[in-house]
Amino acid sequence: MPTVSTNSRVNYTPEEMFDLVNDVASYPEYIPMCSEVRLLKQEPESLKATITMSKGKLKLSFTTENTMEPGRSIRMKLVDGPFKKLEGVWAFNPY
Repeated sequence: MPTVSTNSRVNYTPEEMFDLVNDVASYPEYIPMCSEVRLLKQEPESLKATITMSKGKLKLSFTTENTMEPGRSIRMKLVDGPFKKLEGVWAFNPY
């Protein structure tokens, strides 16, 4: 199973970065090819959404469920979609 890992230092607090990544409804405003987001469930420590990615005539949607530790981390897991497996973790740490 392919794995991607990266670290970045930014001039924002962990809380600010958490808020940006956790604002899934705004993804179409700044993520290329993200054409639509449907929030299915939103609670203080979990979120379920269907994200649609489009490029020309190609269009695919997938649903993920995120569990959050506010200001610290977001764990994302595939619920439905064209992938066999999709999991991810955003960890926000001060440097």
